[in-house]
Amino acid sequence: MDASGCPAFVRATAQDPPGLPNALEWAPAPAAAAVPVQLHVCPGGGHGIGLADGVEYGGEQHKFIAREPHTASWTTACAAWLRREGVLAD
Repeated sequence: MDASGCPAFVRATAQDPPGLPNALEWAPAPAAAAVPVQLHVCPGGGHGIGLADGVEYGGEQHKFIAREPHTASWTTACAAWLRREGVLAD
């Protein structure tokens, strides 16, 4: 990765056995290449939650959303960050 890479918003949950370690290992790469990166680790949600919006995914509705509203807010945080980085228009 070099400085020409595009900004990276990385999201994982603390309850995701493969996702969290992978996110923690990968996130320093863009930073080391002077590429903007933001890492969010949500406290709950597990693995395979899709957009974390409660929509059925893999044949199962994700009922954790009511218990973990912070996890579901990552898309709003991502959009705001991408706007600040100039990737998304207002």
